[in-house]
Amino acid sequence: MSKRVCVFFVLAAVALAGVVLPTRGDAPARASQSTAAAASGVGEGFSSYRAPTGPELTPLAAATIALSRLRLEERQPGAAAASGEATMTVAHGTLAEAKAVLEGKPPSAAETGSTVSCIGANGELSSCPIPRETAERRQSGAYVVAMAGRRFAPSVPVPPGRHGPTGTVRALVLNSVTGFIEEEYVGSAMPKVSALQDATAFSEGTVAAAAASGRASQSVMLNPRLGYLFGSVYRGRAAAAGWRVHVTPAGSTRGGMVRTTEQDGRFELHILAGRYVVSAQRPGGSSCGTRITRVVPHGVAHVAIVCR
Repeated sequence: MSKRVCVFFVLAAVALAGVVLPTRGDAPARASQSTAAAASGVGEGFSSYRAPTGPELTPLAAATIALSRLRLEERQPGAAAASGEATMTVAHGTLAEAKAVLEGKPPSAAETGSTVSCIGANGELSSCPIPRETAERRQSGAYVVAMAGRRFAPSVPVPPGRHGPTGTVRALVLNSVTGFIEEEYVGSAMPKVSALQDATAFSEGTVAAAAASGRASQSVMLNPRLGYLFGSVYRGRAAAAGWRVHVTPAGSTRGGMVRTTEQDGRFELHILAGRYVVSAQRPGGSSCGTRITRVVPHGVAHVAIVCR
């Protein structure tokens, strides 16, 4: 049985028998499908997420970001040499629709409700309003970039003694305005991206040539000093869900950043390049598993924290 993992994000069994790993120049710009206010009843609360606004990327620009990510990983130490030319299919939808497609469901099965099941004050099963940021994120515009044509082995943090996922299909879900990578998938089954809107096919050579000629310009300027930090926190060999992760610039006394791990123990940051001290905080309050890592511009740093 193949492994199933969700990045950015939520552990889920996927019908695609793969691994879900939790970002327009040549075409007319299209307004983002983001909706800032979801259906009534959505929890007000504190929200750290606001859906990006502005012109969306073109499908070609989305394909260029995905190819850049792929080639960056293939240049990492120990990565297998690329063989064969990748084919790419790009389609548009909401983030909720994109996640549904990666899980082998039709876009109509996307999570769009304003409530979730929860345990009420009396200890009985009840319905609670979802946080506003969750509703807004679900409806953010997204591109799915599905790639095939060679074997993919993305570099992801795994517990000691385990191997990362591999497959003949790789898919990325990008925010359609910023190009930020929201979800990843690697497996053997191709997601049915044609079920989304405006499915467009590209060859790797076409995307690379367009990037070289500047035709795949993005609709936003990306900070050249930003990089990515992906991490996982484990309690022994089990994923540590709901733990706080502190990320502080090395040698600095100023405040850092805090993230809470998802149900699969993962967290992600898009931060300025530099050296960082990363540590996990147990639910009881004590810290563990301190690591030091370096983030380079446009690079991807991975860190795995194992606490006993």
